[in-house]
Amino acid sequence: MIIWFLWLLLGSGWLIYQLIDTHKQKKAKDKVFASLVEDEDSVQQAVDLTALMDDKSFISRLKSALSATYRRLGDAAHLKILVAALISVVGGVFINNNFFPVGVIQSSLITMVVCFVFIYQWLKKREEKAFNDEFPDALNTMSGAISSGESLMHSVIFVGNNLDGVVGNEFKRMGERLRLGEPPEYVFYKSSERFPYATYLFFVITMNTNISRGGPLKDVIKKLNRQLFNTRAIEKKKLAMTSEARMSAKIVSAIPFIFLFMQKFTNPADYEFVMFHSSGKPILYYVVASVAIGMLVIRGLLSGVK
Repeated sequence: MIIWFLWLLLGSGWLIYQLIDTHKQKKAKDKVFASLVEDEDSVQQAVDLTALMDDKSFISRLKSALSATYRRLGDAAHLKILVAALISVVGGVFINNNFFPVGVIQSSLITMVVCFVFIYQWLKKREEKAFNDEFPDALNTMSGAISSGESLMHSVIFVGNNLDGVVGNEFKRMGERLRLGEPPEYVFYKSSERFPYATYLFFVITMNTNISRGGPLKDVIKKLNRQLFNTRAIEKKKLAMTSEARMSAKIVSAIPFIFLFMQKFTNPADYEFVMFHSSGKPILYYVVASVAIGMLVIRGLLSGVK
């Protein structure tokens, strides 16, 4: 019973975290569009595109997440998933035998789900960080190609041939599809599904607008690159200002669980009392609930730092 309560609490916390993160991403998109899109037709196009991309069923979102996970895993993705599953099962058996005797199957399933959620989030954040680091270089390279007289298609191909990493590979993929004669609007739209970030969405909108109506593409790319530089500088400053508070919160929240883990080996009687005795369970519930609420409050306060 206790393990299911903890699992429900952790799952609720993760769901709340995802909702907050989705809301923050939507606000970031709106901010980028408001600062970069200047004419009314482009604003309407931006709204239509983001609404189209956000209006997906649960099955479509799940398929997109699975496809993105396979892509982020790289070569031998199936083997990596199998290894992660085996490690999570071994971890579940170990936890069941030493800490929470709720059943090998239940414990293994829980650890497997937690392991895959953690891997998915880690891969997602790693790709987003790589994108943020490499995309300004791609814009600089593309701006130089356009300034030298290259067309939009050839500038995309030029970026793909001269850059590596996730962004370079994506531009290379787009260049190959453009060479095969696929409609540019469709190619850019599929690319924006792989990188659903605010700056990249605006980049795609800019490309589609330039294809349909023309315009000073070089100036818009330079402005977008400047906006990216300013945003990255602000984010780094915010992280530096809040690093001490974030680390203190993590240490304080981890202390009760570290202490409980040590009790298992130093004083098994107290551990058994807190984990399994009817009089000790409320203490554990209070600790878990208070730590979860405290972390959510701290995250909300830190996310509001400008």
